[in-house]
Amino acid sequence: KIEIYQIEDTLDNASVIFRPSERVKNEEGRLPSRLYQKVYEFESTAPMDCEDVFVIFNLDRPADYSGRSVSTSDVVALDGVPFFCEPVGWTIVEWEERNNA
Repeated sequence: KIEIYQIEDTLDNASVIFRPSERVKNEEGRLPSRLYQKVYEFESTAPMDCEDVFVIFNLDRPADYSGRSVSTSDVVALDGVPFFCEPVGWTIVEWEERNNA
């Protein structure tokens, strides 16, 4: 299962959208789940990594996808493991307790 999470603009009072993980994480080093919403979820029959997801959701988005292009500060969860999109590459991160997933 692959999930895409993006910061909800209206909740971003600290202007952390499109920032690296070190600017987004809370004092405990976790992502503030209250800022994020799940914008898409799908199953893939082929093995995929974060770069595959990045390419698909920037160059050939599914017709039913309504989120932004995948970019810095977005999270791609692969089988429940959250990867943060950094300015260059991906970092495994931890969520605060999630109430909106």
